[in-house]
Amino acid sequence: MTSVDIPSSVTEIGYYAFGGCSDLRSVYVYAETPPSISANAFDGCDSKNYTLYVPKGTYDAYWLSEWGYFENIVEFDATNIRNIVAEPEVQENARYAVNGQRLTSPIKGINLVKYNNGRVKKEIVK
Repeated sequence: MTSVDIPSSVTEIGYYAFGGCSDLRSVYVYAETPPSISANAFDGCDSKNYTLYVPKGTYDAYWLSEWGYFENIVEFDATNIRNIVAEPEVQENARYAVNGQRLTSPIKGINLVKYNNGRVKKEIVK
């Protein structure tokens, strides 16, 4: 586990919740108010090796709370970091040879493939 997301609905992190997670590198907390944490919640984790990400505008609240033992606290836009817009399925519109000749099917060598989203990619056909 290299990253942990703690949802905004969490109000408390219990004993040894992340104890022994030596490969932990980042913790994202989405709560505007710092959840309470037990003294042993991150037992065995080196706070120098990971980053605590907190919602914008909450740095001081986290730094002054039990979370302050994290040495690297960074604010992030909690409403935008994970918003991914799915594109509709991309389909091939046309295929061309390097000399610009339109192809009806793939040919050996480099093919230029134009997709319905406007992108063009080079494809090597063996």
